Amino acid sequence: MQASVSSVWRWWQTYQRAGPRGLRPTPTPGRPPRLSEGQVRTLERILAPGPRRAGYPTGLWTLARVGKVIQRQFGIRYHPSHVWRLLTAHGWQCQPFEMSEAEKLTLMRLLVRGPRRVGATLDRWTFGRLVVLFCEEFRIDGPSPIRQALTRQGWRCPQPERRAEATLARGEWWKKWPWMKTRYTTWRLSRRPR
Repeated sequence: MQASVSSVWRWWQTYQRAGPRGLRPTPTPGRPPRLSEGQVRTLERILAPGPRRAGYPTGLWTLARVGKVIQRQFGIRYHPSHVWRLLTAHGWQCQPFEMSEAEKLTLMRLLVRGPRRVGATLDRWTFGRLVVLFCEEFRIDGPSPIRQALTRQGWRCPQPERRAEATLARGEWWKKWPWMKTRYTTWRLSRRPR
């Protein structure tokens, strides 16, 4: 165990005064939570059925939507980063946005039409969605082989940023593409212990 001499001395003095009970961890004082445990349980009951039941047009929980639900229901305003902390602390996990069948069909039609009819240049968003499609449907992992295949067919694909090349080499390509950002993810409750 790595501890300074002064810390060990303080622990020893505490042990001499209070015994083993004195060495028990004590909660650090801090700002009290803005939502009570009852309000968090109510929030979970609102979020669990899904966003459509809460009045949203799509089945996608975003941090901004959860923040709006909290503000509407309890009158407490949360920044999206604090909504993330609240959700993860209570057993919610971020899930990648799943592509709908209509979007898959649209992308497949785009590929079938080819670069001459549609236009040869793919923007970052379309290329990112094509990478997801290839990963899901054809089990091709990573943007590099997909970029090579599309380039052979005549498509012009966006290049990754220079500093992203090391990330790509480590196999963490998914961190550098726009479809993995928070606004394109949804949240679901997992029953993991807290």
